[in-house]
Amino acid sequence: MTPGENPTLEQADAMRDAALENPLLTSRHQMLDRALELYERDAESAPDDAAMLSRCVSTRYLSAGKSNELLSAARGAASELLEKIRDRGTVDDIRARAVCEVVLGNFDSAENVYSLLSSHPDSEVKSLARARHLARHLALAAGLPRDRFDSAFPPLRLVVFSGHLPPRAGRHCLELIEKELTGLQASIGVASAAAGADLLFLDALHRRGGSSHIILPWSRDTFRESSVRPYDSDGKLPSWEQLFDSALGACQSIREIGEHAGSNTEIGLQYLLEVSAGIAVKIARETFLDIVPLAFWDGNQGGPGGTSAFCEFWKNQLGIEPKIISCISSDEANSSALYKSNSTQRAQKSIIQQMVKSVLFVDVVGFSRLQETAIPAFLEKFLHKISDVVAASDHAPHSLNTWGDAVYAVFDYVRDAGLFALELNDAIEKHAEDWVEAGLGRLRIRTGLHAGPVFSHYDPIVRRLGFSGAHVNRAARIEPVAGHGEIFASEEFSALAAITPACGFTCEFAVTRQLAKNYPGEHHLYRVTRDRSADLLLLARAIHEDYCEKARAYGGTPRTNPALIPWDKLPPGLQSANLAQAEDVPHKLRQLGYEIVDTGGIPASRIELDPALVEPLAILEHDRWMAEKIRDGWTFAEKRDNDLLHHHLLVPYADLAEVEKEKDRVTVRNIPALLATAGYRVEALGP
Repeated sequence: MTPGENPTLEQADAMRDAALENPLLTSRHQMLDRALELYERDAESAPDDAAMLSRCVSTRYLSAGKSNELLSAARGAASELLEKIRDRGTVDDIRARAVCEVVLGNFDSAENVYSLLSSHPDSEVKSLARARHLARHLALAAGLPRDRFDSAFPPLRLVVFSGHLPPRAGRHCLELIEKELTGLQASIGVASAAAGADLLFLDALHRRGGSSHIILPWSRDTFRESSVRPYDSDGKLPSWEQLFDSALGACQSIREIGEHAGSNTEIGLQYLLEVSAGIAVKIARETFLDIVPLAFWDGNQGGPGGTSAFCEFWKNQLGIEPKIISCISSDEANSSALYKSNSTQRAQKSIIQQMVKSVLFVDVVGFSRLQETAIPAFLEKFLHKISDVVAASDHAPHSLNTWGDAVYAVFDYVRDAGLFALELNDAIEKHAEDWVEAGLGRLRIRTGLHAGPVFSHYDPIVRRLGFSGAHVNRAARIEPVAGHGEIFASEEFSALAAITPACGFTCEFAVTRQLAKNYPGEHHLYRVTRDRSADLLLLARAIHEDYCEKARAYGGTPRTNPALIPWDKLPPGLQSANLAQAEDVPHKLRQLGYEIVDTGGIPASRIELDPALVEPLAILEHDRWMAEKIRDGWTFAEKRDNDLLHHHLLVPYADLAEVEKEKDRVTVRNIPALLATAGYRVEALGP
């Protein structure tokens, strides 16, 4: 299936992938249920499609929880599918057989079938990695170790490489690299392409049928002149320039971090190292590959951003021990230099320094249409709102400037830049009506973000600290191509965010295009959106507090209802139940004709709730609650007993007492207020 060929299937796969990474069990089950609905809808039109039916079987099993009824249904579907495909031998059939064997509890048979899949001539690394990823989650669902079936698969690794130009780079070095790649069974790599070990690695990888992603510090033409052409090989190998051309021709992708030479400094080289690591981490996550840092290294401390820095960064910053290919004998190696710095920098420095900063540019959409009479209101209201955001933010920039309708800001860290951009955008969108009332029309902003080495200096004209350099220009060229109310970021910014814990936002690929003003090259741009996990927690708290208020109104007390306690004292199981209900709210919202948006839209408090939809959504809410209980092993009984997992409300909605039905109706009617509490904005779905 090619991208875009089946959007429904791609949506279901993405939903299932997200569910499997969701730490909240009940929320995971809800997402799996929705993915299953989409899979089963497609399976109706393809009753013999092993891949589609396998998706249905595995998703049923993953979402069954402790429910014997749901597990039995999943096993029944697995038996039926296994009988249908038993004598078929395509990759899809074998993968489906393995899944069915796991679901049926035949774990040794499943391992054998996974081995057949791994040796099948039509199997590819990408599909094997996805199959292993699913096998790991099936193992967990079966109560087995996560790696129970790993031995049936070949090593599925993304190798991130760094190496220097050894004094005697030749056939011997190539053979050492080839031997290591053979041992790793490497098929996908990430590296630069400088003369020396980089090009030997790429050559060895491509000759064994592997693919590569090449990351260059600047344009390939400039890189050729600075890092390839000046060096000579030993005569037993093709020239470095020939290997360079071959590597570029054979690679899967080329990323140019800068357009001009200039990163060959301590800061620039460290920046390249970190961006390359972030890109590698993103590729590994997207392809379900294990990541292995590999270094061709003599063990000596090199310059900044070099092989020793590479080893130090992966070991100490990302917690992954690099594999080392030693290019000299053990008695020559200086082991005492491993992972240690030998910096001799002095304390005194010039005020002109290069450092990696995150840069934000904002432009006000609609400013050019303002009449002269509206300018005072723009200055007094709109710019003052930006000032308010800066003053209140915990992520405010260290440097801020404006000219006309543009805002330029500099931050130390990508996390602060991303969160501030979201805060600013939210504030402008939230006060959209205020701009209209002030005679400014529908003002919105568009935002560009980038991170890279810039020069910090004293600006002699305005007599204050300033930041300059090519990477500042790059940020300025991203902003004009962002949509109204959107935040676009460079791939470099996204890569650094990928190796920054708890960013609070996500970077999703948006588009590849040329930047404004004919800025050279095609650039991968990412849309920055808020990580809603904090809002989800706020929504879950609001649900619990609302429940307590309603329960007390019905006469409940902590003695008769153990859940009537503050959120922080709730047992994890009850907190998880509230989080699951919160997770389901966006799903119900779509049934009401709305969807949550990060920008634009209206406050959730203004949702117009159609009374005719309250009852069907109340039924869905009861069904959701009942499915959650059943998965957790609860069964029906006339009297509730928490110890025995008995509950008197595990009956169809139609059989509930009116007072219980009304509780579900109230849950639906409260959706606008609960979403407003968490600060969500919504917009009506199109026809």
